[in-house]
Amino acid sequence: MMKVFRAKHVLLVLGVGMVAAACGGETQMTTTKYQAIQDDIKAVGCAAAATCHNQMATNKLKINLAAGMEKANYDAMIAAMIVVPGSAATSPLLTAAKGLMVNGVAHSAIPAAKQTIWMDWINNQAPF
Repeated sequence: MMKVFRAKHVLLVLGVGMVAAACGGETQMTTTKYQAIQDDIKAVGCAAAATCHNQMATNKLKINLAAGMEKANYDAMIAAMIVVPGSAATSPLLTAAKGLMVNGVAHSAIPAAKQTIWMDWINNQAPF
């Protein structure tokens, strides 16, 4: 009985050790949600003017800052493929955040730390 008991504990310890080892160096899943991204867009002024991305804009990305519109804004961003969940490299939102041209329009870069948060959010399936 004692050998079986020890064998179970050894296997348990090995299993926990393997899980811990497998997690080392891996990218952690993001806890960032869309609201934080919209807050960033608002904070840098992208959603303030009609010539940019407010609800009256004539381009693909329209952000309505009225209370309760977050889900509609998110759905529109996904539908217009401004964000491609799981693929930051092909998401125009991240391209704009880096200060690069999107659809022939120059954008202002956001801070590198925010770019990383946005990239992680998109690569982790851009959760609402």
